[in-house]
Amino acid sequence: MLPLGEHYGRICARRQRRGGQVSAGNHPNCARGSVSGLTVSVGKIGASKFNCPMKDALNAREGLAPERPVPSGRARMEEFGLEPVMRALDQLEGLPGEYRPSAAVHEGHVRWAEHAVRHYQQVFAPAEAGVPQLRPLLGRTWKTAWSAEGQVSKTITAWGRRYASVDGAFCELRPITFRSRDEAKELRELKAQVAAYVIARAEPRAKRIRVVDFACLDGDRLVRFDGPPELAAELYRDKGRKAVTAVVDGESHQPGTACGDCRFIASCPAVPEVPGLLGVPGRPIRRRTWSPSTGRNHQACPARHHLRDRLHLPIDQVREHEGPAERGRAVHRALASAHRRQPARRCSPVPEEGWEPEGLPDSEQELARQLFAEHAEVCPGVHLPATAELRPEHDLVVWDSEADVVVITTPDLLYEEAGSTVWREVKSSRTRRPWRGDPVTKLSQIALAVLMMRHGVLGTGPGQRIELEVLRPDISEVIPVDPFNESVHETARTVIRELVAPWHSDDLFPPNPGERCAACVVARWCPSAMPEARGEA
Repeated sequence: MLPLGEHYGRICARRQRRGGQVSAGNHPNCARGSVSGLTVSVGKIGASKFNCPMKDALNAREGLAPERPVPSGRARMEEFGLEPVMRALDQLEGLPGEYRPSAAVHEGHVRWAEHAVRHYQQVFAPAEAGVPQLRPLLGRTWKTAWSAEGQVSKTITAWGRRYASVDGAFCELRPITFRSRDEAKELRELKAQVAAYVIARAEPRAKRIRVVDFACLDGDRLVRFDGPPELAAELYRDKGRKAVTAVVDGESHQPGTACGDCRFIASCPAVPEVPGLLGVPGRPIRRRTWSPSTGRNHQACPARHHLRDRLHLPIDQVREHEGPAERGRAVHRALASAHRRQPARRCSPVPEEGWEPEGLPDSEQELARQLFAEHAEVCPGVHLPATAELRPEHDLVVWDSEADVVVITTPDLLYEEAGSTVWREVKSSRTRRPWRGDPVTKLSQIALAVLMMRHGVLGTGPGQRIELEVLRPDISEVIPVDPFNESVHETARTVIRELVAPWHSDDLFPPNPGERCAACVVARWCPSAMPEARGEA
């Protein structure tokens, strides 16, 4: 086991609370209070890299409070990407709004909502054969009792646009998503079946139920369920009940973006607390999540950061996957795959399973192969035993409690050498010039690595170090960085503080238009972007 794992284990031992599955009547000691009920949202069904099963299980339990509460307020800007869409549809359909009047909406968020609403009106405005005239219903959730068993109430909720015929015999739920391919087809159908069961048990009792998914980006509309309540109940008994129970019984921790609004973070055994890591004073109105890419996006354009990193609006896939950056990602994926092999061994100049860097032009494909081949000369597998553990692209998640920021970074490679952790970052280039400059000042992920090692996030081995591996078409080199050198440490503190401080205090995220708009993946939603960047004449 890496010192990384051992150190996390020690942190967990200090913060670990009662483990095991969480039933209605008990809960980990990171929470206090008595469970008065269980409420499961259909949206929480199914595993996702963005969900934490333990967080979802705790949030499903009404009546619980954090053992160590962390103060939190309301953000000045709306943070739910679909809120202005729902708000606009409420107004168009003559329904009272259910939004927080204190939350402003970013100009790019408004443009996104306008796009989504246009698609919604185009898709649902025409009359549909076999469907009675529908009226909108007030409220965004249907709910029903999950089970009468036990001493606490159990409820399932289903979210979306709600409609019913005048006599209530036909009910329709329209869950709204960003894109039509955000989730696997099987999972979307399972969620629709559970949602249909919720509607089937609600009052008034419908005779026909439909669940129709709507994707805002492209206006895709897909009927996921259409049938009587008896069919909904049968499908729920078959698969739905198990899926709902799985949310309540979630016991594993999955640190990541879900930590950003978790009420229980201060006592979570899976997220090390590292006060002062980022070196910024004070706290934001609401907890935030930061990574080196977050810092770079905000530095280039605060609006880009807000639309992409905070609201997660759909991005321009062509711009995202073009140029040298995509070639670099292709090389990183191939290296990560090679480093996951067991037992650990040196990478060969050509991947053992064969590798075709798809999606790249011919010239970039050949360069990607050359860069991968150069890695073989400096692969850590050259001098590591077969029993060594390599962790490629392993997420590190910590909480700076002084700044109230969750820090997420993904080292290209972590490996153990003589009982100490080595952190390696890989950069590739088509130029043959040797690397120039200080890696700490040029690469924010290296600066963050220095601070994490200095704060003991990866243990305290005597040989800990950071490596920058630079791949070029005809040569490779590894540049060592000593995180325990005082000058290196001071430089890293300055780099991270100057990157984090403006972001940490920003709550309006103004646009910064200019030449950078041409490569911006969310320029389509930004009214301030250069017209040609938005695809306009």
